[in-house]
Amino acid sequence: KELMNLSLVRTRFAEAIAVESGKKNIKYEASMMGLFSTLDAMLDQNMKEALSDITLPSSIEEVLCHNQGHLKHIYDLMIAYEKANWDEAISLCNQMNIDEGNLYTAYLDSVKWAAEIVHMMYQKL
Repeated sequence: KELMNLSLVRTRFAEAIAVESGKKNIKYEASMMGLFSTLDAMLDQNMKEALSDITLPSSIEEVLCHNQGHLKHIYDLMIAYEKANWDEAISLCNQMNIDEGNLYTAYLDSVKWAAEIVHMMYQKL
């Protein structure tokens, strides 16, 4: 349940980072990257194995398996924020021209959204 919640938070937050950084055109890609970013832990495999039978845009595999590509800054900021690595998060916000206040609001929205989704899922069981 916790990994599912984290995956949902990352889904929404990565999308918000893409939008805040002026890259609306990759927001769905970023969202998918966030969604699949915990798959290795869910399946207890390395990420390359976990993604081997899933067809995804190569950019998602590049960042999740090789830590490179055009989604890397979004991934790095998402992880820095999640781990409360504020120096790294501020540096990445500056590089990506993201207002830190907007990012804070986006993160809170992501946490709230994920909690609502998980609650609805377990309510129906």
